[in-house]
Amino acid sequence: MLTISFLRVRPDRKASEFHDWLLARADAACESQSAAYCVVSLSEPVPPGFFLPPAMRLDASNSVPWPPYEAALLQAGAIEGLSAEMSEWVDLRHTYRVTRRVIKDDGRIADGRPSTGIKYLRGLIFHQDMPESAIRRSWTHHASLAVEVHVGASRYVQWWVEEHLSPDAPNIGGIAELHFATESALVEGFFESPRGMKAIAHDLGHFVAGGPPRLFARDYVFRRMTD
Repeated sequence: MLTISFLRVRPDRKASEFHDWLLARADAACESQSAAYCVVSLSEPVPPGFFLPPAMRLDASNSVPWPPYEAALLQAGAIEGLSAEMSEWVDLRHTYRVTRRVIKDDGRIADGRPSTGIKYLRGLIFHQDMPESAIRRSWTHHASLAVEVHVGASRYVQWWVEEHLSPDAPNIGGIAELHFATESALVEGFFESPRGMKAIAHDLGHFVAGGPPRLFARDYVFRRMTD
């Protein structure tokens, strides 16, 4: 089972110390559990100069007013002992069972500890009055526009949420992943033009109602997917 967990650090803990603990725990687990697959994404500051139109900003009326996450954890199966220990560090853990669809990967992202580049993750809450078939058709159709407009992205993945595993998690139906080889590629190439920016915002409005705060992060790949 493939899952993604979004994590928020408790107010009495430091995010930097949590990052160190999570990396060390994932490293130890993957050494002892040969079948484990794990990618840890640790939060990064929003790059200076990054701009979103009002309809796509975090504080817009179509966004869930949720505190930002400090990390995300992608894993196959469960890392033994991690769940129990996690409660000592985080006060929110929103976990989803997911499947992935790789739209673009030009090979410029080098997996490692850390991987190259900076990743953008955003959970998507779809319009509630749309049937599942229409949602899947709309986001699938959106993929070609996203590749055309987000010219700086080296990797684009659509994560479809198949099941909510946390009762308090935001009601997202998908997670958009855009991975940029450099910070400048993100800032300068998130939109190829003002026209493209408007086209993306307009198209998303047809099927996306909003979502939790975006996570800008750097990946640490402990065991990668090969399919």
